[in-house]
Amino acid sequence: MLSGCEVKGERVVTVPNRDSLLITGAEDAEGLLEVAEATMAGLKAPRPVDGRALRLTADGWRPFLPEPGSPSRSLLENLAFASRVRGYQEQTERLRRQHEKEGSQLYVAGYVPEQDAKGRFFGQTLWFNDGETLLPRADVILFMDTSLGPDAPPVASVRWDLVVRDAGTMLMPEPGLYPERYRVRGFPSKELLQRWKSDPTAMDVP
Repeated sequence: MLSGCEVKGERVVTVPNRDSLLITGAEDAEGLLEVAEATMAGLKAPRPVDGRALRLTADGWRPFLPEPGSPSRSLLENLAFASRVRGYQEQTERLRRQHEKEGSQLYVAGYVPEQDAKGRFFGQTLWFNDGETLLPRADVILFMDTSLGPDAPPVASVRWDLVVRDAGTMLMPEPGLYPERYRVRGFPSKELLQRWKSDPTAMDVP
C-alpha cells in the first residue's frame, strides 16, 4: 500500500484509529498540516489508536516532527504528547492492578502532564525515597522525601537527561514494557541533589 503512494520526501504516516491510515511526505508542508488536522479528528472516532506521526527511514519507522516554523509543527507535537499521556495512563492503571493482584510492593509512578509559561507541554513523574518504583520516561523528575510529610514540596526538580547522566544503577530500563519505564532503587544523595539544583538548566524542558 505505502509503496504505491507518491509523496514529497520520506513517507510520514499516522494511525489515529483502527479504520484510518493517513499518509503524506516529510517535505510536504500542506500535506503534513492536512494529516495533522485529520489525525486530530480521527482520534475522536471509535477505537482510537495513536496520534504520533512516524517517518519511514532507512532504519525503519521513526517518530517524526517537521522543522520548527512548519505550520503543522505545534499540532503534531500536541498530538504526540496527548498520545504519550494516554499511553502512560492506560499502562499505569494496568500495571497497578497487576501488582495489586500479585501482592507486589513495587510502586508504579504516574505520568503527569504539565504546561510551561510558553505554552509547551511536558511530562513529570515522582521519585520517592522509600521503596522501588517504576518510572515513566518523563521530561522532569520530582524527587520526594516522605520523611518531610505528605504536603512537603519536592526536594529537587530535575530534567530527565541530567538524572540519567548521573544516577547510574539507581535508574535502569525495565525490559518488556511499552511505553518505556525505568526501575529505580535507592535515592540520590544530598550532594547529588544539590549538584542538580545548582545547574541553571536543571528544569529546562524540550
